[in-house]
Amino acid sequence: MSSVLLVGLILLINLFLYGAEGPLVGFRNAYIATHLYYGVMILAGRFSTRVGQYSVFALTTIANLVYVVLNPNQFEFVIVALVYPFVALSIVRTIWRLKIEKQKTNDQLANIDSVNTNLAKQIHSLSTLFDISQTTSMQSKPSTGNLKILLGEITQILADKVGIHRLTLRIWTDNQLSEQVLTTVGLTTSEIRRGEVNNIEQICQHVLNNNEPVAILHKAGGIYPLPDSWQSEVAAALNKDQVAAWCLPIRINQNPIGTLTLDKAAEQFSVEEDLRILTIVSSIVAQRVEIQQMFNSVVEAERMAALGKMATTIAHEVRNPLGGIRGAAQLLELELTHSSETQSYLNIILKEVDRLNRVIGELLVFGRPYESNFQQVDLRQTIIKTLELCKTDLEKYSIEVVELFQPNLPLVELDQDRIQQVILNLCRNAIESMSGEGKLIFHLNSADSREQIELCIEDTGKGIDEDIIPYLFDPFFTTKPKGTGIGLALSHQIMTEHSGKIRVDVTKTNGAAFIMTLPIKQNQTSGVQ
Repeated sequence: MSSVLLVGLILLINLFLYGAEGPLVGFRNAYIATHLYYGVMILAGRFSTRVGQYSVFALTTIANLVYVVLNPNQFEFVIVALVYPFVALSIVRTIWRLKIEKQKTNDQLANIDSVNTNLAKQIHSLSTLFDISQTTSMQSKPSTGNLKILLGEITQILADKVGIHRLTLRIWTDNQLSEQVLTTVGLTTSEIRRGEVNNIEQICQHVLNNNEPVAILHKAGGIYPLPDSWQSEVAAALNKDQVAAWCLPIRINQNPIGTLTLDKAAEQFSVEEDLRILTIVSSIVAQRVEIQQMFNSVVEAERMAALGKMATTIAHEVRNPLGGIRGAAQLLELELTHSSETQSYLNIILKEVDRLNRVIGELLVFGRPYESNFQQVDLRQTIIKTLELCKTDLEKYSIEVVELFQPNLPLVELDQDRIQQVILNLCRNAIESMSGEGKLIFHLNSADSREQIELCIEDTGKGIDEDIIPYLFDPFFTTKPKGTGIGLALSHQIMTEHSGKIRVDVTKTNGAAFIMTLPIKQNQTSGVQ
């Protein structure tokens, strides 16, 4: 457009000078036209394209030649007209070279600026990872409580440095969620609720099964897999505006044992930068989880050893005096005539002595070498026999029992008395948690592979506080006023002896549910319909 305007201006000036009358006739003999041409050429070189420059150059040269033909007697102008093309061409080339040099300089400055920006981002990323690493190393003693504190501090660093305000760690055991830790920074309750993904468990299962991170997309909670070659694929195929969050595997010895879900970083960070930082963060968290699991195993072994020694001591130092107390109370009950109040006191003594004897009996299990008595057992019949022992309490508190048993379940090789003890402990806990009417629900089914059988004992009681779930299977940990903290610890040990597992269903919000998983060692069926 600028070239067209310049060409039009040149034509108008030439027409004006050629047709000038009166006082303006003198301008024909002046060099004003030549000066105007030079000025126009400079403007063309500065503001127009290369095609425009040469177009203006050609027109001004032709205009000069036409002027010379019409005024052949003006010798000075003839010389100027002949010299003009060379001078103008030199000006055009000089200006064009200057423009090229300017463009090169601008490109170099842009490259330097881009390199500086990338370096700044890399330094920022390294600073973020350094802070996270320092925070992790400062917590020398691993524990579940410390893990939650650690994740909170990591989230705070990510919020300050890259704009990530939410982090969720999920640990999975046998494809079931066994532990979940959510930490947020600077988010309101409504913002936390809006950020929840409806099908997050299915997404986590995909991450675990494929051992690869995924991008969780805004649209309908879809996902975008990110295989090992994501560095070359993501930039071309994934727009960060589509991403709502990331879900990465937590690997121990290259095996996924959990998932880490995080919001995406601030918009100034690219997809590659997001994943680069978060992949390292997930590795740091995985190392911490592995250390915690090793620590828990060592602590558990030491605790069991100490508990065994203590149980043996208690058996010698406490059980004999308790026997004497019980015998004396029984003699008093037989030989003397008591008032109702005295009889009530004797009943309390006998009841409490019996309770202490049961506690000592449970403690002795930890100190006594286990002699297995494994047999092929129909687990459904074991449950029914256990419920017979709880029948009085179930009727007393009007608790309804619901049996949801899968038909044709395989037999399980186990020690029936020991497993019955576990089921009895869970049933008694469930009954105590339901003050009055409620439901005790048994879900019994086998996994799709028929390699394991799963029993879920669910109640409609007051539930379990999320903060105490990590400590439920610790010996002597209890929330009951008269509890001993032995029942669940003993249940955990029995399940370990059977190569099975027991855990709390952390996804349940009403009541409580404990899930027992036992291996099926032989492919037989009970024939129960």
